[in-house]
Amino acid sequence: MNTRSRSNHRRLLCSVLLVLACAFPLVSSALQAQDVLQFSSVTHNFGSAPPGTTVTFGMKVTNTSPSTPYINFQINIMGSGASEFSEIDSCAAPIAPNGGHCEVIFTFAPTALGTATATWNLTGTGDSTFSYNPTLPGTLTGLGIVAAGLQVSTSGHNFGTEFKNYTSAPYGVVLRNSSTDPIAVTIANGNTEFPLYLPSDNCPGTLQPNQFCSIVWNFNPKAGNAGSNNQPTAYTFLNTISGEDTTTGQPVILTNGSGTQVSGVTLTGFGVSGPSNYVGLSTATHYFGEWNTGTESSLYGVQITNFEPTAVVLTATAPSNSSVFGIGPDNCFTNGYTTTLAGGASCQVQFFFQAASGGATGYQTATYGLTATHNGTPIAVENMIGGATVTGLTLSATQVKGNLSLQFASHDFGSYLVGQTNSLEFSDQIKNTGCTAIGPGCTAIGDSYTVTFATTNTGHASFPTQAGSNSCKKLTGYPVITLAAGASCNVNFEFNPQTAGELTSTFGISVVDATTSEPIPVIAGGTTVQGIALSGYGTANQGLFVPTASNNFGEQGIGGSSAAYVTYLYNSTGSVVSLSYAYSSSESENFTLSMNPTGPINACGPTLGEYATCALSWQFTPQVTGSISVVYDITATVGGSPVQIINLTNSQPVSGITLQGTGVN
Repeated sequence: MNTRSRSNHRRLLCSVLLVLACAFPLVSSALQAQDVLQFSSVTHNFGSAPPGTTVTFGMKVTNTSPSTPYINFQINIMGSGASEFSEIDSCAAPIAPNGGHCEVIFTFAPTALGTATATWNLTGTGDSTFSYNPTLPGTLTGLGIVAAGLQVSTSGHNFGTEFKNYTSAPYGVVLRNSSTDPIAVTIANGNTEFPLYLPSDNCPGTLQPNQFCSIVWNFNPKAGNAGSNNQPTAYTFLNTISGEDTTTGQPVILTNGSGTQVSGVTLTGFGVSGPSNYVGLSTATHYFGEWNTGTESSLYGVQITNFEPTAVVLTATAPSNSSVFGIGPDNCFTNGYTTTLAGGASCQVQFFFQAASGGATGYQTATYGLTATHNGTPIAVENMIGGATVTGLTLSATQVKGNLSLQFASHDFGSYLVGQTNSLEFSDQIKNTGCTAIGPGCTAIGDSYTVTFATTNTGHASFPTQAGSNSCKKLTGYPVITLAAGASCNVNFEFNPQTAGELTSTFGISVVDATTSEPIPVIAGGTTVQGIALSGYGTANQGLFVPTASNNFGEQGIGGSSAAYVTYLYNSTGSVVSLSYAYSSSESENFTLSMNPTGPINACGPTLGEYATCALSWQFTPQVTGSISVVYDITATVGGSPVQIINLTNSQPVSGITLQGTGVN
């Protein structure tokens, strides 16, 4: 190589080395560790929760920078659903580098139904060198759902227009308890313009699970057209409805037929000025209901109003069928059946139904006639419910012979070993509901009833009646006895399963009037029945029994809590059983065992008494996503000897309770 070539090579080598030297600082900088704030998750779906409850989600924040602390950590929640979410955190102090961490707890507390969505971001100064993994902003979502509680068929009604001082036709809604606990119900008592229509209103103070009732109103405007434009008078009233779970003591929510949370039923209507030259009846018909022979209804009052500006003359006729329909206190006709009623004045006549002893049974009617004249000229008498012209008041009622009442229509004994006698007897009272003495509400002594009991059960012979404690069986003539009006006796049963499996039977009861031989209905809970329905489950082997041995909770958001799953252990061994428990794997951290399950059954402990029952209850509280399954193993022994646990669903032995669920973001 000549001198010139060597010189060129040296120049080229220097150029390459210069480029590498200049580039080296950039490469070195790119290889340095970045400042990153790491989040365990920035997006979370809380799942569904009813208003009034709170669901939580935990997020871990880690500073992975080798040397830079993260300062002034602050979270801001934004968006249309931001008010449904909140957060608390332990990140107030600078987050130390090289793995320093803190925790943020987000909460979802829905105040309304439907989907809520919000975003969150960091608003503190932090450090400009930091990046975030995953990137921000994060997203929070949740769904406000209807909790089991009270449901009303509709939450609003417009009565339209009605004449001043007239009463509209009644309008009602259905109220239902959709929960699994009894609910104490509080219903506002209407107001002057929207009074409750009590003859059709049958809501009790407490609604049992899945029980429903009716709430009914009328519209009775007190003003008509008014103002400079002579406009109808508008009326609006919210009749509030509320409830409280009698088991937990907690308030329940009310929803309408569309699933929207409401506070009651909103009633509206318009009052208009009606005709002035007439006499109005508050109603032109009344049904007293069903009354036993020898009883008397309560009084029912009808108001008569003179809408003439001056006096009118009223003429009435006594009720037809006066042997059973009568007039009570009366401030209209104090002297015969003719009276004068001043202009704009009102008075009231009260009526009653008397189910006469020996009278005809069935539906009965009567007419109370009423006419009016003004200055000698006849004027209309109108029904203020609907406005039709009438000739008086029609009364009706149904007279019945009475009934034999049962305290209970049915009883389930639960599970017992085949051949084992149930030491806990079931007792049912039967009673002749007739009057025992003449007094308020009773005009005659009720008839005696001839009661015939079945000698054998219709069904399985595993439900014998008991002689020692059965007061009906001690009466003369059993199985055919006579019960006087107001008298009662008890019939007692026990369960002695003859075979394994579900067993049912009906203990028949038939009744006739002892004097007339007319059939008498047997009533339990307002329903006619043929006797007492009995049921129980015969088990072939001694052991512990569970009604269900598995449950799939379905999907649940990470950090949330599902509804509770409850199952029971029943000890059929006749001895005290020792119990021990263990989960099959570490997946158990996703399920929370309650030591205070809701209900009358105590939580399971280390022992279970003979023929006793205890409860096990879990909630699904997933910490991770994906399908999760675990078995809660139960070991049972008597005197050191193992005892089988039998699943009543399929009569197969099990090792414990299988729990499943799926965690989702």
